[in-house]
Amino acid sequence: MSIDTEVNNAILVFEDAGQVRHCYCTQEKAEERLRQAKESGSGASMFRISDLPASFVYDASPTVRDRVEVAKAKLRRDIAMRDALDRNGVTKDRDQRNAIYQAITELQQTVFRPVW
Repeated sequence: MSIDTEVNNAILVFEDAGQVRHCYCTQEKAEERLRQAKESGSGASMFRISDLPASFVYDASPTVRDRVEVAKAKLRRDIAMRDALDRNGVTKDRDQRNAIYQAITELQQTVFRPVW
């Protein structure tokens, strides 16, 4: 009889069929999913949780839950940006897309800022 000693000590925030989700997994599995996301042009974030089960820490810590929600919001924004660039025929060149993203961010922070 084998005892599973792997601890799901990571929280992975990832895109799944256009939806942003999170799951608990081992650090190794999370790192592999991060590599896959980068190769596929998607995004993901990983939170490593010492040697405790990630689900326990997530449930017990409002700070960790907040950080996961911030990562989810950022990934949703990145997905929306990627989809908008795709719809408008922008090439898949990573450098060009990053430059466009930076320009849009700069405009949002300066020109398009609400004036009260």
